[in-house]
Amino acid sequence: MWQCPLCKLPLKTVQENKPNIPYKTWFCEKKHTFDKAKQGYVNLLPVQNKRSKMPGDDAEMVAARTRFFSAKPYSPLATKLSELMRSLVASRLADSVVPRNLSELPPKSIKIYDSGCGEGYYLEAISESLSDQFLFAGHDISKAAVVAAARRNKDKQLVVASTINIPVVDQSQDIILQVFAPSCASEYIRVLKPCAYVITVDPAPEHLFELKQMVYDSPQLHDENKSGLEGFDIVEEHDLRFQVNLDNAEMRLALLMMTPFYWKTDDNKRARIQMELQQVTADFRVTVWQAALEVNLVE
Repeated sequence: MWQCPLCKLPLKTVQENKPNIPYKTWFCEKKHTFDKAKQGYVNLLPVQNKRSKMPGDDAEMVAARTRFFSAKPYSPLATKLSELMRSLVASRLADSVVPRNLSELPPKSIKIYDSGCGEGYYLEAISESLSDQFLFAGHDISKAAVVAAARRNKDKQLVVASTINIPVVDQSQDIILQVFAPSCASEYIRVLKPCAYVITVDPAPEHLFELKQMVYDSPQLHDENKSGLEGFDIVEEHDLRFQVNLDNAEMRLALLMMTPFYWKTDDNKRARIQMELQQVTADFRVTVWQAALEVNLVE
């Protein structure tokens, strides 16, 4: 499913006579090679495509996210995403020329791609609740994030890459997942199978509002994402809101550190948040997208 970021030719990642045994070095017909790191990921972000020396979230922010998600505070969101994926695939199979059930498909035949996978929490949580018919992979532009994601997802292929140049072959993915990450509609259209889906998760108005109240003198509700995905139509929209208990000072600090609010606070505010913030509202807008009919026809 992977393609060379330099020449766009398919990458060979497994041995033909041992299809379940991956190569330690991925390579294409033009002999571009990419070594798998000891942590289990592959770097498919050429240095000439970087806009900075270390793009994306730094190691400190990734470590904070890892600490926060270790308590599984957003498990209702992971459950919702799992249910959506299962429902979308089942509906698509039922409407196919030869209707089938999900259980009839061979293992790893439904491909889920996490675009901007971060430290890998959602990949891990969603894959645990779905059947063997689903295959998960993903990328993030942050090397630190992909290292963390590979550590908690040892059975998945994860790469360092950019969303504006996704190193995946054309029309190979059934669902793209994008949680609090940048998008690239043209790349999504290219890598998705016809009539496949994108699921985006964005903050809804009251997301982490209790934290904002302790950071700002006049906190504002979060502006909803109105940008959309060019060339895509909305299939479904879901609002999901629940309370997250912050049981200890370490969890409260980790939440603060994984948000931009950390840089808006001084030592006094940080200490107060660690002592007093007991609960926050998790407020999400989950949107399912599908390429518009005219785009599918052109493709």
